[in-house]
Parts: sequence; C-alpha cells; structure tokens
Amino acid sequence: LDNCELSLIFVEPKEILNLNKKYRNLNEATSVLTFFQGQAYPESIRRTYPENTRRANPEKILLLGDIVICPEVAEKKNLTIKFLIDHGIRNLLSEIPTAKSFRT
Repeated sequence: LDNCELSLIFVEPKEILNLNKKYRNLNEATSVLTFFQGQAYPESIRRTYPENTRRANPEKILLLGDIVICPEVAEKKNLTIKFLIDHGIRNLLSEIPTAKSFRT
C-alpha cells in the first residue's frame, strides 16, 4: 500500500491494561494492541501540514491506525519490538479488503 500512515505508541503496563479493559473487556496487560482507522487523511490537515503530504498524492493518504506496544510486557513474554510491529501492521492491513493478501 502506498501513501499510508500509522502511529506507533509505546506505553507502560498500566496504560495498556486500561486500553485492553476499555476496548477488549480484558482485565490483563498485553504486549500489543492495534486500532484501525482506515480513513483518508482529513483535508484540513493536508492543508495545515503540507510537509506531511509533500511526497504523496494527498487524496490517497490513508490513516491506517495505531499500534500500541508495551515493551515491559513484551519483554516478559520474550517478544521483540520488531515482531510486535510486524504483528500490528498485519492486523491493521487485515482490516483493508484489498490488503488481505499481505496478511500471513
């Protein structure tokens, strides 16, 4: 996919526990959460921050979503940050019908 953007956020165990409770109704800290947005970059932002869209066609920029990682939980589970980023990207891509083939 061309012209996509995602956020990578690192948090403490307490924060990911709160997010997991709120969005998944699970009372446990996890290593990674993903939040799909899948929407076009808002026109107001494209005009306000043109440097963000300088190398891309602004109409095609997609806000893919957020990947939230808790390094402390990842370390306890023996998972690397690279693995969690890859996992998060695959989760976000799985939400886009034309990108299903990227998920393994």
